[in-house]
Amino acid sequence: GRGDGGRKKEEGGKDAKGDVKESEDAEERQRDSARVVSLQPCCVVMHVPGAGLRPFAFVRVFSPDSSQETVYRETGLRAVVSALNGVNACLLCYGQTGSGKTHTMFGSKDWEQEAESIARSSSLSSGSEWKAAVKGSGSFGIALRALADVTAA
Repeated sequence: GRGDGGRKKEEGGKDAKGDVKESEDAEERQRDSARVVSLQPCCVVMHVPGAGLRPFAFVRVFSPDSSQETVYRETGLRAVVSALNGVNACLLCYGQTGSGKTHTMFGSKDWEQEAESIARSSSLSSGSEWKAAVKGSGSFGIALRALADVTAA
């Protein structure tokens, strides 16, 4: 009875015969971790093992398919208007590693190259033209959209 078919397990997830070890640990961790049950405009309901269903209330919750423009219009634009009116403003992204904070703030991985391309365009002579170019791009995040609004003001 060792329960492993008589095969000795070695480090690296393989047994002595070279077969890949099944990831029972990963399945167990997934069963034991919190998971989203419901996503609503102002609330996320999660199932937390040992605690049951837990609602988390927010001012606004965006679905994974929300566009950068939608997120900016409903969050960043208010901060820009406040800043332009002399009121301190802050855009803060907080969340778990890999949850999309950098993508939300800056956009796609190619945002720097696209921004440089727009900035080098000889047809852009004013802040409003820069704003139009940024707004027309689906790849810019809320920080760059805010910058475009500020420079166009």
